Amino acid sequence: MALAAIVNSTQDQLKEEYKILVHMVEEEGEDEEEEFFEIDLEIVNNIPPPHYWESYFTAATSSTLLANCLLPISDVSCAIPAVAKASGYY
Repeated sequence: MALAAIVNSTQDQLKEEYKILVHMVEEEGEDEEEEFFEIDLEIVNNIPPPHYWESYFTAATSSTLLANCLLPISDVSCAIPAVAKASGYY
């Protein structure tokens, strides 16, 4: 009999804790507001492309800029291009 009372008490405590947690989660969801912002596409389309690469691609240097990584030209010039196979994978 005493064991049943302990089990019931524990179950009641768990139910109360669960209710508290659910209530806390619901309150957090209400506090958060979505923030929206507008992007003016006309301004974005008028931004000139960056020309930072001009200083990295000269005959005077031994490095080149590839995917924002400065690599030795000798490594790039020896690279073998990847070719898509006719297996239909691509």
